[in-house]
Formats: sequence, C-alpha cells, structure tokens
Amino acid sequence: MGALRWTWALALAAAAPASLPPRLMHPGDTMSMGALRLPDALGDLLGAYAGAQWYYFVGHLASRADPDVLFSVEFQILRVREVAGLPPVTFSLIGVGDERDGSTYHYALEAGGATLDAPTWDRFGVASHDLDGKACINYTYVGGPGVGLAGSSYALTARATATTKPGGGKAAVAASLELADARGTMLEGASGALLNTYEFSQPRLDVTGGFLQIGDETIAVGGGSLWNDMQTIFTAFNGTLPRRFGAALPPTYQWLSLTLDDGACLELSSLWHVKENQWRSGNKSGRPARTGFGVFYRPLDADAYAYAGGGYPVVPLHDCAPGGDAPPDCPYPEGVPWDFSVDVFDGAHWTSPDTNRTYATALEVSFGARLAADVGHDALYVYQIVDNGEAVLSTSTESVAAARVFDRPRGEPGAALVGAAVVEQYGYN
Repeated sequence: MGALRWTWALALAAAAPASLPPRLMHPGDTMSMGALRLPDALGDLLGAYAGAQWYYFVGHLASRADPDVLFSVEFQILRVREVAGLPPVTFSLIGVGDERDGSTYHYALEAGGATLDAPTWDRFGVASHDLDGKACINYTYVGGPGVGLAGSSYALTARATATTKPGGGKAAVAASLELADARGTMLEGASGALLNTYEFSQPRLDVTGGFLQIGDETIAVGGGSLWNDMQTIFTAFNGTLPRRFGAALPPTYQWLSLTLDDGACLELSSLWHVKENQWRSGNKSGRPARTGFGVFYRPLDADAYAYAGGGYPVVPLHDCAPGGDAPPDCPYPEGVPWDFSVDVFDGAHWTSPDTNRTYATALEVSFGARLAADVGHDALYVYQIVDNGEAVLSTSTESVAAARVFDRPRGEPGAALVGAAVVEQYGYN
C-alpha cells in the first residue's frame, strides 16, 4: 500500500506484435476506466488526471560473500498531480536497513521529476531525478519474453544521500541490481481496478546480481527478492468519483507481502481500528482488523496471469459490518468465510528513539480453510530482519522492513525457513 504513496496522493500502449497477443489484465470496465492489457499496465495510467502513481520496490538483498547476511531495501518512485492537467511532481524514496545493525536505518526522500516510457513488448523504463536533474531511481526492461511477462529481466539502479537514523548522520547510498521476473505482472486486490484505483504487482523479482553501497562500504549482492507494487489512484476521473468513494487515508494499517519458496505469493492488508498501541492489533489480542483485503498468487503455471488460474482475492478476519451505511472498504457480505488473520507476538516490538512510535517486529499469519489448503500451512511466522525501518512522512510515520518466513515459531525444534516477506506498518502511535 505504501504510506508515502497514500499520504501525498490524498493530500493534495503501443500495440503488441501479432505473434504475441496482449495478456488481458482486467477483463471488464470499472468506473469507466476500461480494460487493461499488458504491457500497457506498466505505463502512464495517470495521464492528465489528478492523483498519484507509484512503483514501489520492497524486499531483501543477500550478500554474495555471506548469503545469511540480509539487507532490507525500499526503492519508490511516486508521481503526484494535485490538479488535473498540471505537470506531476515526483518523489523518490530510498531506504536501506542492515541486518548487522538492525536498529540503524538509512533513508532519503527527494523531490523532482520523472521520465516514463510508453511500454511496448520490448521496451519499458521509468526513471526519477532530483530537482538538480541528478538520477535517483531507474527501472528498465532488459530482455526476455516481453515487458510484464514471467521470464523477463530488468535492471534497477538507485542513488541518494541518505539520513541515518537514529543520530541524523549522512551516508551515500546506492544500488545496482539485476532482476529476473519469476512470476510476471499480476492483478492485485479484488480485480486490479478498485473504485478509483488500478493496482498490479510484480510479486517475485529475483535478484540475480549487482551491488549495494552504504557509505564507504560496497557489498556484492548474490541473491534476494523484490516485490514491485504498482498502483494508480485517482482523486478525480472524468470529472467525477464513484458514488461511494471516500478520499480518506486509512489512519492505521499493515501491508504484508509473502514470497514463498514453493512459488506461491500473498499480499495481505489489515486496516486496524484507531486505538492505542496499534502494534498489538490482531484477533488474538481481541483487536481484529476493521477490514482489509488481499490476494493469493499460485505458483507460476503456463499463462496463469489472471484469476482464472493464477490466484484469487482473499478475505481478512474482520469486524466491520456490511450494509448501506458501510464504507466502501467494507465490501464483504455477512458471514463470508475469512482467509487470513495477522497477529503480533506479544513483546515482539521496537520503539523508535526518534519518534517514540512502536512497531511490531514478529507476526503470526493464520489461514482459513481455503487458503490453508492452497498455501499448505495453517499458519506462517514472520520475523523482521531489522527492527528499524521507520520513515517520517508529512502527516505520519511508517515502517517498512524485510523479513524471514518460517513454518512454525522460529525457536521451536524443526522450524524451517519457507520464504521471505515485507512488513509495512503505517500510522502507529
């Protein structure tokens, strides 16, 4: 979801070769936005409208010298237009957490501009720069079956002068990464077009090589995985908004992505009630999610890009009541079976010395009958590789941290590592 993306967004295709027909991403019309096909879904969907569009790369990098040493990373390009027709403003956010010192976090936020290619099957790129024209983040298609398709390769580069927290020092941060798309571009949410937004993911960008620089140290990268969340949110579209759309930022939420070793991927979002100590939210603590959303992606099989064979939307354990007065983010009929519930381990938390905000650092993800059968586990256990992933934003704070995923609590005999995750926590007090 991305707090920076929400905060700024709400504050305010070329034809394919005949031999390779476009993959249908969204088969129907939502809010008259029309169907989307690859490769167009990766391009400029904001057009001249008011709103925001982002490319949000989050995940972990593994040291080539010691693959057990991981780094938590975030690279985000956010394009924002407050008034339709005006040029958008671009923000670039780079964040790096080092497992060797899990309480230190390096992050940079730069304003500037961006260039964005109209994607074709063999060409695509999006690049951001600061106000002086210096490059910040660049994501480029390199080659393979086609833009947005599984098996294709990409390059991602980033550079910034980051602030080191706590302490407030400065450090040069840079990355150059080689990426292999092991899953392809997938619909996110219930259909890829939710009310006022298009949303897609590249959930499994495997890191095959490159380097990461933190200050004077350069680390050769030998592995890792990134999740690219791509979303376009409209604050106005064709002069109107859907009748039930409310342009209100969820005050507190958690966004969780899981990339499992067997090829399955999940995106699970929980929108919490506004209470004290949000880090302790969850059903087991008597504080279930107010609402939420998510999606399960099956392991890649042939052309399983849409929900027909690729996966399906999932339902959180929630306590919002459906009905005529329900907000648009409470779409679930009464009695609908739940698919997932996220709970926090009691005592597994970290308090920022800069903001005094507290964040969870370990989670238990329980699955309902449908999702447990497909995932192959009744529950999974998520442990952040760093405590500190905090960025201070214009109206709140967020924490973004990579994590390891186990099939049982990490300290139990026989606990096995089964994947990786990213935990985003926004609005915690």
